[in-house]
Amino acid sequence: MTSDKFYCGISVVRHLSLVVRHLSLVICRSSFVVRHLSFVVRHLSLVICRSSLVTCRSSLVTCHLSFVICHYFPIFALKTNHIMQTNQATSRSLAKAFGKGAFIGLIGAFVKWGWEVPFPPRDPNVGFPYEGMTGAVVHNGVLQRVTPPQVFLEQLGLPHDWTYTFSGVELPLSIFIVHILFSVVFGVIYCVGSLYLPMIRMWYGAVFAVVSNVLAHVVVMPLIGLVPPLSEIPFDENLSEMLGHIFWVFVMEMVLRGMEKSEKQIVNSEK
Repeated sequence: MTSDKFYCGISVVRHLSLVVRHLSLVICRSSFVVRHLSFVVRHLSLVICRSSLVTCRSSLVTCHLSFVICHYFPIFALKTNHIMQTNQATSRSLAKAFGKGAFIGLIGAFVKWGWEVPFPPRDPNVGFPYEGMTGAVVHNGVLQRVTPPQVFLEQLGLPHDWTYTFSGVELPLSIFIVHILFSVVFGVIYCVGSLYLPMIRMWYGAVFAVVSNVLAHVVVMPLIGLVPPLSEIPFDENLSEMLGHIFWVFVMEMVLRGMEKSEKQIVNSEK
């Protein structure tokens, strides 16, 4: 009986030790799980910290961008507006210069005609164009002097015999049109060119007059056969053309100055 109780006690002790071992194993595994959980928590906290850092940096970038936009956009808008206003002002200036040039060129055409009455620029004794050339005219066996506008029209194949009658006098309309267009074109060049190169108006336009006369009557027109070679043109013709061009541009310059003065008076009266 005593031995049975002894064996039963031993069996209970063994079972209790087995339970203790299992409990210790459970505790060890639980501690392992806790360690892993703490590791996961640490990693999560690190991720949260880094996310908050990214968020802070993003907000900082957003702040900087908003500052840049607020600071520089008005400047860019002002510059763009200034450029547009400048372009519009330039366009208006060019349009005004074109209109003024056409107007003073029209007046200049009649001034040049008036100059050529007392100082004819064509010697009738110098026949040109020569026989065989475009525009040559022979009357009673004598080679006639043909005006450059008529020769120019014949070279282009355009009508050169249009006429009109005024006070019983038949006048060459085609030649007059070329003469007026020539003066208008140079008037526009004079006004528009002075916007970019004001020195061409020196000495009341005398510089422009001399340069245009040399280019037209000394270089271009002899080359294309509108006038005789320079060596065959009498001195009187060259003198008439040179002084006539100076007087022609001088009158255009005076008209232009009068128009500019009137514009200033109108602007001052509106202020």
